[in-house]
Formats: sequence, structure tokens, C-alpha cells
Amino acid sequence: GLLGDRDSAVVERVVSVSDSLGVSLDAEALRSLLENGDAPEALRVTALESLNAAEAIDYGLSSQSARLRAKAASLLIAQYPERATTVLAQQLEGSDSLAEKQSALASLANIDSDGADRVIGVWADRLERGEIGASLQLDVIEAAKARGFDAAIAAYDAQRDTTKPTGAFMETLEGGDVVEGERIANTHLGAQCVRCHRFSSARGSKIGPNLRTIGSKQDREYLLRALVDPQGDIAQDYGVVTVTLKDGSTVSGIAGQEDESSIEVLSVDRDSVKGITKTDIASMTEPISTMPPVGYILTKRELRDVVAYLASLKEDS
Repeated sequence: GLLGDRDSAVVERVVSVSDSLGVSLDAEALRSLLENGDAPEALRVTALESLNAAEAIDYGLSSQSARLRAKAASLLIAQYPERATTVLAQQLEGSDSLAEKQSALASLANIDSDGADRVIGVWADRLERGEIGASLQLDVIEAAKARGFDAAIAAYDAQRDTTKPTGAFMETLEGGDVVEGERIANTHLGAQCVRCHRFSSARGSKIGPNLRTIGSKQDREYLLRALVDPQGDIAQDYGVVTVTLKDGSTVSGIAGQEDESSIEVLSVDRDSVKGITKTDIASMTEPISTMPPVGYILTKRELRDVVAYLASLKEDS
């Protein structure tokens, strides 16, 4: 009965305790959770997925929650692919929810039928004509690729601005998931963003700039460019140089304060500083960024999510 409580904290605790005690929720309890409009949306989606029955799916399809509708439509695929195709097509044309449309395209790509291909074909044609908004372009591209609409993809690629480093990634500027982007930024083993950056006022790495308010300072084009071409815009006081002295020794680190007679080189962790007299310098490299081009480490979907997350960082916390 507690799963029908109007206090979302109570519902979350019940699910958590049930899980920790190994107590499986029966169908009646799951239905109570699914139909509890005050429960956290993520838990209601989980309940729907666990039930995966016709009655529950119908409830999800008629829900006011876009996430529930999207999950219900995806569950239809295995049982009633033709009906699923119709529902997904309706969601694509009529939904006001970007996430629901994105989910519909992904679900349609998993239906191996002429009907699903016809729907995707309509959207692929729109992509080819340049009629798809930026926030949905990647989703249409992925669905079109999955179903073999190569001509539409080729037409889209022909529109790319190859003179800009962001040209190959223009479909990742809009439409990302902020929550997923935060997870990627903090946990992705390949990108390792937190190795160099912080995203709040909390203590952490000082190798790269703190990004806690980057969304209020830079637009999405800049953020994407920084991710795919980090050498293009090196933040002030974060460029790494190698100084070769006249005695043959070298000093590498972050270029710091500089005047007419000397320059400071900081250790990468900024814990030590070495002052160098310019008359002792034989040569010095141009500043470079130690950041890898993560646009080639992350998938385009992951990249889109990270751009969305960085763009959301506007308050100092």
C-alpha cells in the first residue's frame, strides 16, 4: 500500500528497502506504483517495464508522462509490432516532448518491417531536405543508417562545413540529455573528464579550468569545438609549454605569469612554480592543451549529452 503514497520519498524508500531485502514486488504492488502519479517518474517507468503486460502498456500509452508513453511504445514492439509502428509514428508527429520523439525513432529502428521503414523514410527525406531541427538530427541519422537510407545520410553529409572542426559533429550541438551528460563527464573511463576538470566549487583537479559556470560564458558551438579540437581554444593560463634553456636542460609545465624579463612555469598540478629568466632561454614551444580530442573517444550520442550538460552549468555552486 505504501507504493501508492503521495510522498515520493516514502515510495523511493519502499522500493529501496524491498530491493535490499530481496523482496520482489508482486503485480498488484507494481500496478500501484505505476498508477501513482506522485511517485518518481523513473520508478513508474521501472514498474511498467517489470509488468510488461497489455493492460499496463495501455495505461502507459495514455499517460500524461512522456517517459511512460515512450517506454510503453517500446514494450509494444515485441508483442504487437504493427500497433507499435502506428503508435510510434503518432508520437513522432504529435508529441511535444523531444525525449519522446527521440525514443520513438530509436524504437522504430528496431522494428524490421515495411511499415516502420516507411515512417523512417519520411523522416529521412526531411533530413535530406534540411527540414529536421538540430535537436533531432542525430536521432534521424541513426534510425536512417539502421534501416539503410544511405542517400539521405549522404545528402546530409554533403551539407557539413568541412572548414570547421565541428563540421563533422554538427548533429551533436542540440538535443542531449543533461543528466546522462553529467554521468559521462564524471565516470567515463575513456574521456576521464574529472582527471583534469571540476564541475562545482568542490575540491578536485586543477590541471584544467573549473567548468562550473562554463554554460553562462560560452555557447554550444564553443563547447563542442573545445571537445573535438582542444588545441583550437586553449584557456588562458592552462597552456602547457616546454622551455629549453641555454645550458641544454628543459622545463615543462603550464605557462604562468610573464613580463619583459622572466616567465613562470607551473607544475601541471600547480603545486610548484619555477621562475625562468628570459635571457637563459634558448627556445620555448607554443602553448598546447593536454586534453585529448574527446569527440573521437565518445560516441556522437555521448558527445551530444556532454555538450548539453556543459551548457547547463550556469550557476556557481
